[in-house]
Amino acid sequence: MSFRTSLWDQGFGLAEAMDTIQRGTGVDWLTAKKLTERTMVAAKAHPLKPRVVCGAGTDHKDQSEMATITAIHAAYQEQAEAIDAAGE
Repeated sequence: MSFRTSLWDQGFGLAEAMDTIQRGTGVDWLTAKKLTERTMVAAKAHPLKPRVVCGAGTDHKDQSEMATITAIHAAYQEQAEAIDAAGE
């Protein structure tokens, strides 16, 4: 969190738990969710109220579960709701 704080102190925003940066390299959804929650707590406490964007995906589901557009949408929705809850 201290690295994030130092970026915020300089006026930067933060992209958290994005597929292209962290996911697929050992950070699973549960870890990304916890990191998102911790980051949002820290961002809310920061005096500059920095902007944080978070990535939602389908990596918490097995590929065999992603056979329909409805299933894919539901998987994204599940992660998006968790991210929204962390930002409240």
